[in-house]
Amino acid sequence: MMAGIDAALKMLAELGANVLEIQSAPLSEYAACNRTILSSEVYAIQRKWLRELPQDYASLTHERFIRRLRTRRRLYQRHSRTRQAD
Repeated sequence: MMAGIDAALKMLAELGANVLEIQSAPLSEYAACNRTILSSEVYAIQRKWLRELPQDYASLTHERFIRRLRTRRRLYQRHSRTRQAD
């Protein structure tokens, strides 16, 4: 896999790209963010069906959607407060 990445970087540099090595946060930090965003967005996608056809969902699934909705709402409120403070 690294050979393919190295070849792509070499080609980009040959085409004039400025290729730099950088330090980033550990992948685990991105994975945690991804889980939070993904789980809250799952509810957004399913919301219409959950309201129209609640009987099609198991109670555990319904509870998880409610938690995701609350997470999504908290993130939105936190984001809104941050933007207002700027």
